[in-house]
Amino acid sequence: MSTHSDVIQPLDWKKKKKEMENLAESILCQAKTKGASEAQLSLGNTQGVSVEVRNQQIETLEFNCDRGLSLTLYKGKRKGQASTTDLSKEGIEQTINAALSIATYTAEDPFSGLAEKQNLATEFPELGLYHPWQTSVEALIQQAKTAEKVALDTDKRITNTEGGSASTYEGLSLLANSNGFCGFNKGTQHSLSCVVIAEDEKGMQRDYYYSSNRSPEKLLSAEAIGSEAAHRTLKRLNSKPAKQGKFPILFSAEMARSIFSHFLSAISGGQIYRKTSFLVDALGQQLFPQWFYLREHPLLEGGHASKSFDAEGVATQDKYIVEKGKLNHFLLSSYSARKLSMETTGNAGGATNVKVNYENDTSQADIISTIKQGLYVTEMMGQGVNLVTGDYSRGAGGFWIENGEIVHPVSEITIAGNLSEMFAGMQTIANDLDTRSALETGSMLINEMTVAIYTHNH
Repeated sequence: MSTHSDVIQPLDWKKKKKEMENLAESILCQAKTKGASEAQLSLGNTQGVSVEVRNQQIETLEFNCDRGLSLTLYKGKRKGQASTTDLSKEGIEQTINAALSIATYTAEDPFSGLAEKQNLATEFPELGLYHPWQTSVEALIQQAKTAEKVALDTDKRITNTEGGSASTYEGLSLLANSNGFCGFNKGTQHSLSCVVIAEDEKGMQRDYYYSSNRSPEKLLSAEAIGSEAAHRTLKRLNSKPAKQGKFPILFSAEMARSIFSHFLSAISGGQIYRKTSFLVDALGQQLFPQWFYLREHPLLEGGHASKSFDAEGVATQDKYIVEKGKLNHFLLSSYSARKLSMETTGNAGGATNVKVNYENDTSQADIISTIKQGLYVTEMMGQGVNLVTGDYSRGAGGFWIENGEIVHPVSEITIAGNLSEMFAGMQTIANDLDTRSALETGSMLINEMTVAIYTHNH
């Protein structure tokens, strides 16, 4: 029985890797024997601990330890998929039978099949993704409590808390197919966060802050997280209505990231071949200003989403998705590439580490100082994004800017525009790069969008 003070033991990855390789070989062999013409599988082994505290009491403490198999089998051009967490001999046999049975009944698809052999990764550089946190459950609980306590002690207007949390996770995964590919990944992810509520005579506001990294040494301290969560929440008190009309909008780095993620969704192969994207014919077109570059770095050392091969085993490549404002690539898997008579870009499973590149050293304060009247957006709500038309409308909160200065917080507003016009109307990106996720950008200024007061429909 483990106690809270026990150090969390990392997985014995060398031993597990050997076991996973042997298991993969045996499953592929069985699948072939049972009649699959081609086969691909992924095996996963993960473990983690996450803790949430509220008012200095433990709310949830979760340990997870998972193993799983996901299997894709082909009978000619018919495909069947099945998955299981039961890796016993019987469990595996049932999963193979299930996938084969599904493949028997699905329609033939001329574009289906494994990735072409010549595209598969043959080199697996060490990308520095594995840094287990040699900590105890007790120490994790303490980190979460510290973040929350620092936030609550910052100011008496901070009246409530949604808690502090800390987590550590490690995962091993193996991808193998009947074309001789076998690739192994190991990685860790750790995080700390805190959410608090502040109150004054005008009402309540909440905000949060977090830190996330593959290496525990690179996390911000619990004190810094608590303090930043408190300051962000306090800044939102005393909000006033925004003006209505068309104004420049400055998106914080976190909010700018969501806009670029809509862009990446719209250029994914599935959206393109289904013709469910407003960017179906956009290859080679000038979508952004000339100064704008968007680069994918799959082999970035320590990156949040780094990998040397994609979800089909295809080698990943460093590339400019957008260069001088023009769209260079859709994000294609082997299947979507075949559907579009193009080549795979090694993006089965999506983009990896994407970074907005620009030659610019403008601070966010510099940008604010140039805005006569406008809105600085720090949060967004709702799902009002239509990738078929590019129409964009979301609930938002943030700060009103007058004559180059932030004058007061605003909430309960709606911002609206069209993604095509927003991309083209991008004015500048600040140097406050947010590096906490796989999509890195700074704050982004868009020339104008429509700002309206949010009305509650009862």
